[in-house]
Amino acid sequence: MFKLYIKHRQFTKHYKTYKNKIFQFLYIRLGGNRELAEDLTSETFIKAYEKYDTYDQSKPFSAWVYAIARNIFIDFLRKNRVVIDIEEINVLEDTTALPDELADIELSYKYIETYIHTLPPIQRECVFLRYIDDLTHADIADIVGKSEDNIRQIISRAIRSLRKQLN
Repeated sequence: MFKLYIKHRQFTKHYKTYKNKIFQFLYIRLGGNRELAEDLTSETFIKAYEKYDTYDQSKPFSAWVYAIARNIFIDFLRKNRVVIDIEEINVLEDTTALPDELADIELSYKYIETYIHTLPPIQRECVFLRYIDDLTHADIADIVGKSEDNIRQIISRAIRSLRKQLN
């Protein structure tokens, strides 16, 4: 009984820390569909809670829960045969930004997003995880199942490609 209480407390702490980050992760990939992002976020944390006993506490929780979210997202796309166009993605609302700042952010993002869709899927995914979800190379490596050096190389190539297209 005490073990269950400890598990619940630990998981609740992780949930509070990552629920908005996982929501944002899914929201962006779902083209701004709030309801669906909320549903998949809930599904992610239900699965994470059910599998919490398998979580290796020597590794970052973020990589583990992002991997679950990513798999749930991929499963959703497969089951529903959904194709999401990167050009449909809108900027998330930043509640701390002023309206003028939001307009600047949205213009910058819309300018860059026209080029992001030209990247190969793995590069696009790694760029999102690094610069939108603000994850480390190590966390991204755990999520996508590649080495940390490989992730650095993928992101470097993506940035180089974007720079070339923006010039």
